[in-house]
Amino acid sequence: MIAVNNVERKLRELINRDLEVSFEKERLRDPLIPSVYLFFLLRNKVESDAIDNLIDWMNCWINEILNKKNFGKFVDREFTSALFGYYSLSTADRLSTEVDLEDVKKMSFNFIVNDLFFNNLMYSLMILLPFAEQINREDRINRVFQQVKRNLKKGVLFNDAKNIVFLSLFFEKMELYSEIKTIVNTCIEKVRLNEVPFGDRVYYAWILWMYRKLVEGREWSNIVAEFTKNTLENFSTLLDEVVIDEEIIEVYGPDVKRMGVSRILLAVALDLAINFNKSRISAQIPAWSFIERKLRELNWSNVLRELNLAISAFEENRMSDCCNNLRMALITLLAKIYELLEGCPPPIEPGKTPNPRSLLKPMQKLGLDDQSSRLILGIWSYVSERAHIEKRGGQPPSRHEVKYGLQLVFSSIECLLNFLTELRNKS
Repeated sequence: MIAVNNVERKLRELINRDLEVSFEKERLRDPLIPSVYLFFLLRNKVESDAIDNLIDWMNCWINEILNKKNFGKFVDREFTSALFGYYSLSTADRLSTEVDLEDVKKMSFNFIVNDLFFNNLMYSLMILLPFAEQINREDRINRVFQQVKRNLKKGVLFNDAKNIVFLSLFFEKMELYSEIKTIVNTCIEKVRLNEVPFGDRVYYAWILWMYRKLVEGREWSNIVAEFTKNTLENFSTLLDEVVIDEEIIEVYGPDVKRMGVSRILLAVALDLAINFNKSRISAQIPAWSFIERKLRELNWSNVLRELNLAISAFEENRMSDCCNNLRMALITLLAKIYELLEGCPPPIEPGKTPNPRSLLKPMQKLGLDDQSSRLILGIWSYVSERAHIEKRGGQPPSRHEVKYGLQLVFSSIECLLNFLTELRNKS
């Protein structure tokens, strides 16, 4: 797993450096690339100053293109990048520019050629994502969708493997899992016959890993895990000599050529590496799927965000950061439950850490036993102490200590969510 952990770190560093060094020059030549970067970075909650700048720029770009219609030479890339950027920001709740999507939809009709947007499959898939709800309402958009499906049936989309990534994202948005399974089965067959080109392996691994639950048979599930692991390890070696191609043809043409790698491939590879690593560690965490589902039902995304950041920090060997995210997840959850039960915000002094003992009182009144309360307070103290390395002589906690803390915090969160669920079932 060391090589797989390394590929995620290398990709994060490479993409961040690319955004810092090349962004100003590249954004006008090909704005689609920062748009793709942004989608996969926000999807994985990756943060940096360069990404904050990218978000600010994208909001301005959306206004220039979708609202003001200030197009330049390359209308196809400009429109697609702005609309895909709009989708990425709105999905991640980072959109600060108002857009009349109905007006944008009408504008998009001018760009349909041969039942595809700009007569281009990848552009069509990226444009369809924000228009997913319009498929059965608007005939012209539906015709594009049907043309895409015809191309899938003919196998045309597999001629350029990155298309199957964006198509699968679109099918997932539409909850068309039978269609995704068709793609998965085709990928499995190509892997079985050893027909996957080297430059396409990341895209195939992405499909098989992201939708591995659709893979039938334990034997093939193991093969998918091994194929993904090997692909990422090989890609890690490639990254040691990687050159991000400057020419646009390298972005849209062959994805690997003389150690040159397209930015789209980098973005997809990062998404794959993060999810592969996260799945491996989350598989060792008790009740992760239950916790994730419950937090989504309660719309407590900030708690879920801290837990995801904790897992990412653990995989990146940032042990004190992991503990800090764990303590923030636990204290935020306690505050959310307090507010839900009391009907008012918890008593928190500005600039001070909330007192977990006070936050537990409403639950204790409603039946949370003293032993569970003491355990939760002890777990809070355990991760808090390891988050503050200055109190440990500047030494970060060991991986074993933090892994123990991960399991403790997730177990306590499971306990609290179960307690809350029982309360709500009684009322």
